[in-house]
This record gives sequence, C-alpha cells and structure tokens, in this order.
Amino acid sequence: MKKNTLAALILTTLAAGQLASLQAHAAGQLNVWEDIKKSAGIKTAVSDFEKQYNVKVNLQEMPYAQQLEKLRLDGPAGIGPDVLVIPNDQLGGAVVQGLLSPLSVDQAKQDAFTPASINAFRMDNALYGIPKAVETLVLIYNKDLIDKPLDSLQAWLDYSKTQREQNKYGLLAKFDQIYYSWGAIGPMGGYIFAKNDSGGFNPQQVGLIPPAPWKPSPS
Repeated sequence: MKKNTLAALILTTLAAGQLASLQAHAAGQLNVWEDIKKSAGIKTAVSDFEKQYNVKVNLQEMPYAQQLEKLRLDGPAGIGPDVLVIPNDQLGGAVVQGLLSPLSVDQAKQDAFTPASINAFRMDNALYGIPKAVETLVLIYNKDLIDKPLDSLQAWLDYSKTQREQNKYGLLAKFDQIYYSWGAIGPMGGYIFAKNDSGGFNPQQVGLIPPAPWKPSPS
C-alpha cells in the first residue's frame, strides 16, 4: 500500500468493485484484512473482483478488534491494508488521526442500506465506510416467571422492585454501558450529541437526559 490514508471499506465492497477499483488499478494489487476465520465468506467476492479488475487481492486474516491499532503502526510504514474492518464507534478517532480517507459512493448503493447503518460511517457529512453487519440486542425472559414480556421500562422497573423484595432480580441489563443502554435511549428520542450544521456533532448539546417530553435528535 502506497498511501498513508486508507479507505475503511467493508469487505463486501469487493463484490461491487467500483469503490476500490481506482486504487487497485494503480497498485496492481489490493491488500485486504478480514476477521479471524471469516475470510471464507468473501472468497467469491474476491475472485469476482480479481477477474473484473485484473488485480491481485491479498487476503489476510487479522483479529477484528486489533485491526485499527495495527493500522496505526503499518499505515505510515506503507504496509497497511487497502480494505479493513472496524467497528463504527472507532471511526471518529481514526478519521482525526488521518488513518481513513472519505469514500465516493453512488447514492443508489448508499440507499441499499438502512439510514442508521450507513450514517454510522459518516463524519462531517463525509462517508468513510460501508456497513458490513448490523447488530441488535434481544430480550430473553423466563416463561415460568412471566407470561409475556412487559411493555415498558417502567413496568420492568416496578417488577424488578417487587423481585428485589424477595431477594431476586427482575431485569438484568448492562445499562451502565452505552452499547447496551442505547436500545432503551434511542427509541425514546434520546441522543448522545446533537448534530451541527456541518453534519458533525455538537458536544455542547447532550441528549441523554433531555427534558420531557422526549424529542428526536436534531439533525
């Protein structure tokens, strides 16, 4: 890799081809990092890309959680990847450090993703990646204790208080961690930082505990 700034493309981008084709043509090869034991899932995409653009794709497995840290070391040395996988919550730091370059993606391709997933890779109105996978949380309940899931957090809180009186627990959730608590905050209109006019975030406007009634995040 000859550039210090890298495009944070997801691996399925190889199937579409256009996003990485210019850099691949210039270098004659494309260096791709995929998660451990995940490379088999993109072999067809790699083969199609090589045939369409006549470039060699060097596929290397790299632990998902370590890719960005290794990029910080390998990128400046010119031996980093052209395509890698990172979680979207690490995007901001990577952009500020100059590790990623913005992408030019056809609007039709962007529209193939849900707004929440594609916008997770935007910063200051620039797109730096394409979503590979979207995760969500599920509620598991014991039918021996309740007939059906309760329909509000207040109901769960009341139920939990009753259970605690019996030295039991009603709802176990890691709500002290934003990854887990966002499922309760976001649907109610909460947000971490409001958006500014340039598409970035306004750290002066926090929406985790906005005054009632709850309102959607400004955008």
